[in-house]
Amino acid sequence: MRVSPFRFLFIPLIIIIFIFASNFLMAQDDIIQKGVVVLSSKQNEDGTWDGGLYPIAISSLAGLAILGSGLGTSSPYHENLEKLKKYLLENQGIHGGFLVSDRNSMYGHGFATLFLSQFYGMAEDNEDMTSSLHEAARFICENQSSRGGWYYEPGFKDDEGSVTIVQIQALRSCRDVMIEVPASTIRKAVDYVKSSMNSDGSVRYSPSHKIDSTTAALTAAGISVLFGCGDYDFDKTKEKAFDYLNEELWQDNKEVRKKYCDPFENTDLDFKKYFERVKPDVISLLKHELKYAWVSNTYDFYNIAMSLLILESNLDYLPMFEN
Repeated sequence: MRVSPFRFLFIPLIIIIFIFASNFLMAQDDIIQKGVVVLSSKQNEDGTWDGGLYPIAISSLAGLAILGSGLGTSSPYHENLEKLKKYLLENQGIHGGFLVSDRNSMYGHGFATLFLSQFYGMAEDNEDMTSSLHEAARFICENQSSRGGWYYEPGFKDDEGSVTIVQIQALRSCRDVMIEVPASTIRKAVDYVKSSMNSDGSVRYSPSHKIDSTTAALTAAGISVLFGCGDYDFDKTKEKAFDYLNEELWQDNKEVRKKYCDPFENTDLDFKKYFERVKPDVISLLKHELKYAWVSNTYDFYNIAMSLLILESNLDYLPMFEN
């Protein structure tokens, strides 16, 4: 029987493709581990990371990034998480808020609540977080505006979309670990996001803002929290929102892609396809951040944490990333 010579070319090709794919997966795992090592080694003694005007928010995101790596439950990284947890619990205010000194402190409170509730769902010994999470969730609910949103600081009657989305994420995470969240709070929040949507499906910063005050990132996050709150109906408005996002995110523009790739947007519609396209950019960004930090000893923990969370969003270690 005659054997085609192309058959022998096919086998090496398969081997090359396999090696390339393996190296690409290793590159992702390797850079995640390097990022976690840096975060672990640069934590302050009190359990925080240097976050400038946003110590609670940045520290909570760093903690989420360690948790999301799958390494966080093992020593020595578990110690980093315990130190951050201890700091947050000791600095929770009498009204339940994680406010401390953060500018736009509701961001910090929302991310701190999100970190603790995710850690709560993964930790074996979590009883010390129970009452704290109840208080944190109640603090969010008490500061909801009459329109259903939240503002940069507690006690204001105004509201703003990006702050609102952080609070909804935190409440959903609390609810997932059986922390009481009134259904009426969630309904008002869902109505708020829907009332902030334009006719083309994009989401603006608040119902009172002009129609052109919208971004792809805010739209992605808005749709994500609607699904997260149980609004699963794929109606015309959501359909238009995905059309709007597809038009924005497939532009050959790294800045748009970076802003859009919100780690909390985790639908299965186009996520896998988009994730594979954006992953090399995020790995490159993180490598640059770690290299620059090593040389200058100046660390941007926000960029490091957010890049890690994006890369971890398909690993399913964090409960909020599970399908």
